[in-house]
This record gives sequence, structure tokens and C-alpha cells, in this order.
Amino acid sequence: MIKPAFRTAFVLTSTVALTAGLMPVPANAAPGAQARIAALPACDHFSVRKVQKGTVRFPSVGADTKQTNCKLQYGNHNWGVVALQQWLLYCNGAKQIVVDGIYGAVTRDVVRWLQAANGVTADGVYGPETSSILRKTVFVENKVVGCV
Repeated sequence: MIKPAFRTAFVLTSTVALTAGLMPVPANAAPGAQARIAALPACDHFSVRKVQKGTVRFPSVGADTKQTNCKLQYGNHNWGVVALQQWLLYCNGAKQIVVDGIYGAVTRDVVRWLQAANGVTADGVYGPETSSILRKTVFVENKVVGCV
């Protein structure tokens, strides 16, 4: 078990390193990628999809819609951000994430780092390309039971 003081120091150090640019994030934006993301509607809620082990919450345009082709970015504050933060925390190793529904600097920097680590446009904006590289949290009756 990690002691709380050590965990806090590690999380703060990781967050500062990401934010300050000490952990390298290559600029690998494909031509036109920014325009494609800009044209997407904002995710403002989440939708639930059934999977073999339970359900997965996807950021979406509206509650329980099939429109999950949307974006989240710095400054957003909604249920779509909550779904993304749950993916990051429970299934993608981002222990510095606090699930609060606010797409702040830590969420942006974790998304940017995961994008760079997986060879997609490292802009810190969640969209369809980023969704495709992230493992998703599986729930059964509001309890995390695994990842897909």
C-alpha cells in the first residue's frame, strides 16, 4: 500500500512535470486534424452502452443518445467529462485524476500525454481518435467491475 504522503508527492510531481512540459509530448498533429476536431459538437453528457460484463458510459451529445462523435476540451464542466475521467482513472493508469467533471489542466495534460504515448494527435482534446485509444470503465449497478 502506498502511504498517503508519498502518493500526494508523486501525484503533485507528475502533474507539475506534465504541466511544465518536463515529460516530453511530441507535436505529431496530422494536417487537418485540428479542423476536424473543431467541427465536432461538444459532448455535454454521457450515454450508456451494454457490453458483455456490464455497461460503459461514453461522453455524448445529450443524455443516452447514440451521438458519441463529439469533443471535450479544457474548460468543459459536465457529465461527459465525468465519464472520460472515470476511464482515465480506473482503466488508463492516471491516478492523479480527480473525478469532478471539470476538464482542467490535469485532465488536459493526462489526455495529451496518453495521446502522445499512443501516436495520435497530442493536443489534449478528447475526440473520436482519442476515444479509440482509451480503455473504458465497465460498471454493474454503479460499481466499477473492470475495463474494456
